[in-house]
Amino acid sequence: MADVVCLRASSCSDAESARQRSVLAGHLECEQRAARRGFLTTLLALLSAPVWAMALWPRLLEGPDRRFLLYLFGFLLVLSIGAVIEEWRAIGRLRKALAWVPRSDGDGLASRAPEKRLPRSASSSDASE
Repeated sequence: MADVVCLRASSCSDAESARQRSVLAGHLECEQRAARRGFLTTLLALLSAPVWAMALWPRLLEGPDRRFLLYLFGFLLVLSIGAVIEEWRAIGRLRKALAWVPRSDGDGLASRAPEKRLPRSASSSDASE
């Protein structure tokens, strides 16, 4: 993720600290999902080498060994796709939680409402003026 979030511990209301806790929990969930996806795609990549070798040399593995390897590859492929979907949903939940956390501007003041981001071209033209 390219977004950087800086949260400060404060003596704010319980509602605000609950929002911060939900953001931190969402961030932890995203990190765990990304690690799981990385692990599964690494396993899938390692297992794809024998599958491609079987495609090139059909007599390399025959019978139940070939079937087992193909079933294992399909199982890991389905798990990897599921991990990608879970990570995508976790990122969506994190962005939703981040939308309600007060953001601070350059002066250290916090704005309460979620902000709309400007496109890069609009923000760069404002900076040049």
